[in-house]
Amino acid sequence: MFVRKLLYATKPIPIETISETIFVAESTIYSYLKPIRALVKKYNLRLKNRTNLGLSIEGNEIDKRRLITNVLVEHNFTEYISGYTEIEQKLFQDIELEKINYIFDYYFGNFITEITDFKRKNILFHIALCISRCKSNYSLKLDTINKVALPDTMIDNFEKMLKAYEDEFDILIPKTERNYLAYHILGNAVEIWATPSKRELQVE
Repeated sequence: MFVRKLLYATKPIPIETISETIFVAESTIYSYLKPIRALVKKYNLRLKNRTNLGLSIEGNEIDKRRLITNVLVEHNFTEYISGYTEIEQKLFQDIELEKINYIFDYYFGNFITEITDFKRKNILFHIALCISRCKSNYSLKLDTINKVALPDTMIDNFEKMLKAYEDEFDILIPKTERNYLAYHILGNAVEIWATPSKRELQVE
C-alpha cells in the first residue's frame, strides 16, 4: 500500500507517479482510494486528491503517528521484539536503526533493567518514529501530549541521549518531541514512576 509514501511526502504525489513507483495500474490505485479514505478517517485524517497535484494525507501529526503505529506496523510478538521487522526497516529506511538501540542503551540501560523486551521495543520504535518524522520535517507542532515528570536522576541522561540523537542524525528535537519521547519512555517503564524524586520535564 502507498499510504506510507503519502505520510512521508512533502507535497502531493500524482497518481501517475504512484503507479510507476509501485507498479500498479492507475485504475487500481483509484479503486484503493475509497477504503484508504475510510481508514484514515478513523484517525481524524483526510485523503485529498487535488486536480493537477495528486494525493496527500492531511491532518494533525499526532494522528498520523497513531495511524503509522496501529496500522502500518505489525506487532507480531516474536518478530517485533527480536529486532526491527521488515515493515519497520522500510518505514525507517533513512535511519541506522542499530544506532538508535546503542544510544538508548548507553544512556538508559541502567534505568529500565526490569521492563519486558516488548516494552523496550515500544520505546525504541517511538524514538525511531520521532527521528524519522523530524528528518522529514514532520515534527509535532503542538504539545498534544500532557507534560510528564521525569525522575531527577534521569533528566541529565535524557538530555544527553537527545543530544546524541541530534548529532547522530543531524536533526533538531524540539520541545514537543522531547515530551513525546518522555511520555513513551515512562508509559512503557511504569516502575520509573516509583522513583520518589521527580520534576516536570523542562526543555527550551
